[in-house]
Amino acid sequence: MFIQTKQIYRKLLHYKGTSLIGIGGLSLSMVAGILIFHYLFFELSFDKFYPGADRMYRIDRNVLQTKSELPSKAGGSSSRMAAEVLNAGITGVESTLRLHPVYGDAVVKNGMDSFNETNLYYSYPNFISFFNFACIYGDPRNALANPYSAAISKSASEKIFHTVNSIGQTLEVYDRYLDKMKYTVTAVFDDLPVNTHLKINMLFPDGELLKRNLYTENPWKWANFRTYVRLNPGTDPQQVKTHLDQYAAKQKIAEMFDCYRIDYQLHPVKSIHLSGQKDKYESDTNYLNIFLVLFEGNKELLEFVE
Repeated sequence: MFIQTKQIYRKLLHYKGTSLIGIGGLSLSMVAGILIFHYLFFELSFDKFYPGADRMYRIDRNVLQTKSELPSKAGGSSSRMAAEVLNAGITGVESTLRLHPVYGDAVVKNGMDSFNETNLYYSYPNFISFFNFACIYGDPRNALANPYSAAISKSASEKIFHTVNSIGQTLEVYDRYLDKMKYTVTAVFDDLPVNTHLKINMLFPDGELLKRNLYTENPWKWANFRTYVRLNPGTDPQQVKTHLDQYAAKQKIAEMFDCYRIDYQLHPVKSIHLSGQKDKYESDTNYLNIFLVLFEGNKELLEFVE
């Protein structure tokens, strides 16, 4: 053993340059491998920490133009009526959540200070409790019960009011849907975890939004909402999908789009991030592309060392 070790040591000294490249390359490859697997574990953790995550789904609506067209889960949008049908007594539904993004930037004012903000949503009152996100100040159960209340993130509160506890403070919000609105902060929630597909800084009640002609004259048509559902244990999601499809057929929604039929899919929340089928208002990290880049770089490094 000692003789073999001595021979290896002599060869390393004799071929210093080659040895240095080989050992350095191997070390870098090992570090790169550890980083890749660490990153993969992080990516695979997305949206798995919610209570009942195995029973949580996003409702995706598809407009199928032909009989042979296959449904997809792209976008993840649905009409306002999807949540209302789910709440109307479908067996096996535990709770629902409906979100509507404020498309584009909105101007948020605190007195004379104004900010261009993104990741703002209109929401059902139960957003914080549905996902079990941490609420720092205020009561998450009725934070959005008042039509002129607002729940904002810790970072947004610090940015706009220069304090975490902004309960009772007033916001003026200018957006493309409701023009100018005044809200009172009733809850401050912790910044959302980085391993969630959601990107949300502020929440407002959706009551005023639903009064717009866009959503009253044809509530089935416009798919600008994100609808989530948590099913009771043991409930088959296919049964819920079938109910939604049948309801859509009864309402003759396909005729509104001049298409073959409307198809609903229940997309497991835990797979939204990994599928890469998200819209621009959701977390856009694509773990597969990053993994491939790291893997190819590590592969080239190993080939160089060899």
